[in-house]
Amino acid sequence: MISFFPEPYEDEALYSIIARYHQRSGNTIIRESLSDLFDGKSVHASVVLARNLCAMAEKTEPFGMEFEALLSRTLFPYYTVFAQQETYNKIYNWARNNEAGPVIALLGLFGGGVLQPETLRFCPECLLEELTEYGEGYWHLLHQTPGVLVCEKHFRRLLNSDIPYLSRGGNEHVPAAVDRLLPTDIPKPLGPREQQLACQIALDTKWLLSHIELARNTFVEYGYSFQRLFIHLLREKGLATAHGTLRQDEYRSAFIAFFGDDFLNLFELDFAADIKRPWIISMCRTSITATYPLKYILLARFLCGSFEKFIHFAMTHADAIRPRKPRVPHEVVDEESKRVRYRAEWLKAWRSMPEGGRNDVRIIVPSVYTWLIRHDKMWLYENMPTQRKRGGKRNYADWDERDRLYASQIRCAAERIKQLPGKPVRVSIKKICQQLGCSELLLQKREYLPLTTREFSIVVEDNNNSHII
Repeated sequence: MISFFPEPYEDEALYSIIARYHQRSGNTIIRESLSDLFDGKSVHASVVLARNLCAMAEKTEPFGMEFEALLSRTLFPYYTVFAQQETYNKIYNWARNNEAGPVIALLGLFGGGVLQPETLRFCPECLLEELTEYGEGYWHLLHQTPGVLVCEKHFRRLLNSDIPYLSRGGNEHVPAAVDRLLPTDIPKPLGPREQQLACQIALDTKWLLSHIELARNTFVEYGYSFQRLFIHLLREKGLATAHGTLRQDEYRSAFIAFFGDDFLNLFELDFAADIKRPWIISMCRTSITATYPLKYILLARFLCGSFEKFIHFAMTHADAIRPRKPRVPHEVVDEESKRVRYRAEWLKAWRSMPEGGRNDVRIIVPSVYTWLIRHDKMWLYENMPTQRKRGGKRNYADWDERDRLYASQIRCAAERIKQLPGKPVRVSIKKICQQLGCSELLLQKREYLPLTTREFSIVVEDNNNSHII
């Protein structure tokens, strides 16, 4: 049992709340505070995700922090909003019940194709306001979200602290104290267009974190893939055909022109010409089991103007974007009269070219042939030109002549091999074949070449320079 727990600030990360608890608890090392909160069990608590939160919720529930409230203060909602249900369940159980599993791999932190923050980040203006109002600063969850480069409130570029984003073992919790917030480096200023895009991405990410349940439910309703929705919107922009085929070159060029190479490079999203299938193509072609949320945000911004508009469009156009039902063949009302008419047309076409073959007649009346082959096959086979024999004159190899020819040349070829300059070369069947320019044909067809085989037995050397056979 714990005697107090800090009241969370707006958008405060769970990592920051634990750090403030440790600062006020009087514990000398962070492990003591983690033992208090997690009932002495082994824990992993980072700004991204915390483990065994169910045990912590038992301690913090009297202070209004139940399990779901604790989980929402991590980046679990962000990383799992577009995850398959199986992946979602595995990560949820890991966070709740301390279950084992490669959660880092499931989250896509490494190999997700998006640059990850290296240190915790902060906005200097937010910090100044917090010190004035609360007397202390704290770590904002949104500021630690990958893809967010600027503060969504002041639109200032976020600064990097000296505190690792993913601490080793997840057992380091450093409060946002002024003496720890000296920026390790000053980020390169953004250009006007890049600044505008960075602000838009920050607002899109904030909206996503505030409407996680809505975005998740919409994703599930679409069958865990927005593939059909992407194709529909690209079709409206003229970047896909009516049948859903992507105009890939135009699509790639339009996307790069919208964001700019410099802005995309900030996230290490490579669109080099030698990449045949960049992620914007893959997201429209396959049901990917794990795709980084930032990619959805960027694609939504390109297609609809914002992520909020994208979700609302998905909700209001779900019926129109559902897969089309298979086409039902048109029922023929008077099939017998159609059979009589098509038979007559087929016979007329056959009489018009008595010397023609089956394909010649078929080319004249293709639709008639298609209908008859489907509905009157037996009659059609009895009333068509006789099938012509295929094939022509075949020339077979004269193996006796080849045998005499090769047999007469083998000894000369062996002598030429022995006289080659440099290191002596063993006389083998392969070397003789190379000398005669016949590859390994003699080795493969020796049953047809008895004279040649006998000559081989005389001249070919083994590894001890003795004759074989």
